[in-house]
Amino acid sequence: MKKNLLFIPILISNLVIAQEEKQAFDEYEDVERVFNKYLVEVDKKNIRRMHHYFNDKCTLVFGSGKPVVLNTKEEFINLFNIWKRSPKAEFTRTRLDKIEILPVWDTPKTRLCTVDATYSRLNGNGEVIGTGRTLYHLMRHKYFLGIDRIIRKYKKWRIYMMTDLDIDS
Repeated sequence: MKKNLLFIPILISNLVIAQEEKQAFDEYEDVERVFNKYLVEVDKKNIRRMHHYFNDKCTLVFGSGKPVVLNTKEEFINLFNIWKRSPKAEFTRTRLDKIEILPVWDTPKTRLCTVDATYSRLNGNGEVIGTGRTLYHLMRHKYFLGIDRIIRKYKKWRIYMMTDLDIDS
């Protein structure tokens, strides 16, 4: 009888652990919401608000070029001011054609995620003037101190790397 009493707590703890492992990443809607808010700012070409969705330190890879590492908000603003004056920014709206959200690990505690976005850039008449595909790598950090740590465990998703791809790849 005593052996059975010892066996029951072990069995229960194993069942609890097994249930925790079955939980999957459940932040798809949150990641997509953050990403769509970012696209609104891209369409407005509001660079300061665009930066709000990036880490201060981020890496951008355009085409087959060398990665651009931005270490400060000022570097981000300077780079995107150049973009804003370029022909690449001569669009009115971005239409999201396909989005795939891929967590790095399929667990609720995943703090890394990739958004694979295929999009069309539209002019004022709604005509497609360009298409593209970009991987946006996002992360979220834990709160360590304060009331936020009690209310929410993680900060909002932020882009730490952006990589342009061929649409066919």
